[in-house]
Amino acid sequence: MGAPHPNSAFNQPTSSTYLDTTTMSLSTSDFQKINDEASDLRDKHGGDYDIMDAFYDSKLKTKADFDAYSAWSDAKINAMIKAEVSVPSARKIMSLIKGTDFRNSGQRAHLNEVISKPAHPYLGLGHHHGWAYRLSPNPWLLSTTPDDSGGFEDNREVLLSTILGMNHGVEPAPVEVGTKRDRREANISDESADSGYHSSDKPNDETGFVFYQLGSLLATSHSTFIQLPEAQCDAKSVDWIDTGYVVVVRIHSDGKSGPVWLLCNFNPQDENGDQHQIDASIDSWGRLPGDLKRRAAVKIADQIGHLHHKNPLSLQEVDVKTLPFTLVNAVIDDKGRVIRQKVTN
Repeated sequence: MGAPHPNSAFNQPTSSTYLDTTTMSLSTSDFQKINDEASDLRDKHGGDYDIMDAFYDSKLKTKADFDAYSAWSDAKINAMIKAEVSVPSARKIMSLIKGTDFRNSGQRAHLNEVISKPAHPYLGLGHHHGWAYRLSPNPWLLSTTPDDSGGFEDNREVLLSTILGMNHGVEPAPVEVGTKRDRREANISDESADSGYHSSDKPNDETGFVFYQLGSLLATSHSTFIQLPEAQCDAKSVDWIDTGYVVVVRIHSDGKSGPVWLLCNFNPQDENGDQHQIDASIDSWGRLPGDLKRRAAVKIADQIGHLHHKNPLSLQEVDVKTLPFTLVNAVIDDKGRVIRQKVTN
């Protein structure tokens, strides 16, 4: 029997030269067990051809079993490929975002998988000053703001960077470090004081919030595009520009999704995937096409379901400094709340 390719997803044998022609004796459940055992064996022995050949010879003893296993394996591979490239509907994506409980690791992983797919439908968010806007999904655009604090040991669950916290202002305020007695009297933990930053112990408030990254905000000035029914929109049919904003959905401390915001990406990636910090002193960031007002951050909807291809964007002004904000990790605390790891005084 020919050896399976060492990188084959299901360790499928490729030929049969000495099997007898008796009827099939194995079931699909047997095929799954064979597949699982073959995968473990390949991991253990690095896909050694002789070992894998001997394994298949011992399991697939008739031509009927061999042919049936090969067909079963082909179907599994095709299903996996189809699932990888299938395009979920816009309604499904929006409903998934709205319904995700961000405290639940399985639901977070499922949303990450969908948002990270290589193909997506047209996701229209609205229009503003004659420009149409859409979401280009990518949950990995923003990262934490570098600092020289050296970090601190945190026993809470630190979430993946698809979920971050935004602190208003440029730099987190330092914690006054005194004796352990001073810190106890001030109700400041040793862990937080030693780090030089306040460890967060409160939900979203006027100092900032936790969010999930949805992707880039793209824009087009195509005059007829706004008039088309959403079902006829094809994101590839017109030219789109990257606005430099990342679309995020705010996460309440109970894990439910909330308002949708635009955050200016002050550390965008270049074509090679490397990040470069924007010089905040120059005049080329924080403006939507056709809009002269500079915004580092702005709320555009009270919930994801309010955004639609035909609707005007509702830019809701808030009291946020125009200078770059600080991005920090998000954690789940011992009360099960989704909160920022560090906060500004």
